Amino acid sequence: MIANGLRRWAVLMLLCAALQAHAGANFVIVAGQGFDDDTPADPVAGNPGTTLGAQRQYVFQKATDQWGAVLNSIVPIRVEASMEPDQCSGNSAVLGSGFPLSLYADFAPEALADTWYVIAQANAMAFGDLDPTHNDITISMNSDIDNGCLTGTTGWWYGVDAAVPVPGDKIPLLPLVVKRLAHGLGFISLTDPSSGEFCCDDNQRPDVWSWYMRDAATGKRWVEMDGSERFDSASNDPNLTWVGKNANRMQGAYLGAALLLTVNSPAAIAGSNPVAMPDFGPGLPKSGITGSLVLVTDGDTSGGGTINDACQPLTNAAQVTGKIALVERGACQFVIKVKNAQNAGARAVIVQNNVDPDLPPLGGTDPTITIATVGITQALGTSLRANLAGGVNLTVGDPTKLAGTQGGFLRLNAPNPANFKLVNSMFTADMFPNLLMQENRYISRRMLTGFDITLDLLKDIGWSTNPDQIVHADGFDANPCPFVVP
Repeated sequence: MIANGLRRWAVLMLLCAALQAHAGANFVIVAGQGFDDDTPADPVAGNPGTTLGAQRQYVFQKATDQWGAVLNSIVPIRVEASMEPDQCSGNSAVLGSGFPLSLYADFAPEALADTWYVIAQANAMAFGDLDPTHNDITISMNSDIDNGCLTGTTGWWYGVDAAVPVPGDKIPLLPLVVKRLAHGLGFISLTDPSSGEFCCDDNQRPDVWSWYMRDAATGKRWVEMDGSERFDSASNDPNLTWVGKNANRMQGAYLGAALLLTVNSPAAIAGSNPVAMPDFGPGLPKSGITGSLVLVTDGDTSGGGTINDACQPLTNAAQVTGKIALVERGACQFVIKVKNAQNAGARAVIVQNNVDPDLPPLGGTDPTITIATVGITQALGTSLRANLAGGVNLTVGDPTKLAGTQGGFLRLNAPNPANFKLVNSMFTADMFPNLLMQENRYISRRMLTGFDITLDLLKDIGWSTNPDQIVHADGFDANPCPFVVP
């Protein structure tokens, strides 16, 4: 038995050596509709294409190159790619989709027994193509976005240079393609959230994702539950968590303080409240920000604004200096408000929405903003303002835990009701700074630059990663052969 174990270990070491000698993965794009569009286009932000079709293909190639640099597979990964019309009207649009084209189970000794894996990962782990006659991943992005069908946007942003700001009226395509590729590579729950049943045959075999999903309220992993329990867990926010060790050990490298605003005094309105985070600025420090609240005044109502909207330089800068500034939404861009408060010496800015019950959508770009900003509801802002005369002290951010975690584990997206098929196949929207595979309305420009905990999660489910291409914020190294245990 010992001899057999040594022989198996030796074989695995040889396979590992072969894999490291061919580090990385080769993606092959099978171009479909939308890539032959010959509409003239000017090169933009690192994209040299001179037609719309060429620019689209360049973005897809850039996305596959990014994944190819950090994943290891000796089997080419074939991606069916297209840009074709989809639902898009006003404030609603389907941006795109991405899925694996087939699944495999029991294909290699290192795979979990009786468990489904997506074909691209199965090929990588098996060191051979299990299905050479078919493609592995399909991705389709909505070409109608380029027609300006979505309110406030004029089309896709085809730039790939992260140093070039994304225009406010464009949606960056690159991070969304990278995101769809992740689903095709295995960042996906194959369990039906509307029933709790496993796919994809009568044997009710789980996917590898289900081995690492755990409900903090019941203490059970999804592989330990029946269908009705998984159905309940699929929308049991904030208790649906990821328990893989690789992803969870990277929390501190990427996540800031939990997204809460806690009123410390007066006692009558004390308590914690959710906040929105912006696309700009440094985010919240892990220690949070505690201080006194001051309502800004700019003394100007031009452009339909109010004296509290910070659309002009502040007239009460002496009171704002060193304090947390409260500003109203409306009349000008969010970055203008925050910059005016920053120039007045504010430590942080709270933006009160002008409609209820939502949090304000804090979009915008200004690399000179150096203070943290959060958004609150109109109702909370009204309550804070009613108590300013007696003094309001608050803490922005919860320094006792990291954003998007529960019980020390990363949270997955689990809204109630579970309202779409891939609902549990993303991180919660409460994480900040934004991660690539996060359920969030906004796509941060920082997502153009690479990977985060997303890659560590793929390691949890068995992907081999290329350490030469991976630099983590805290110096952790990737293990290129996770199945080899000394």
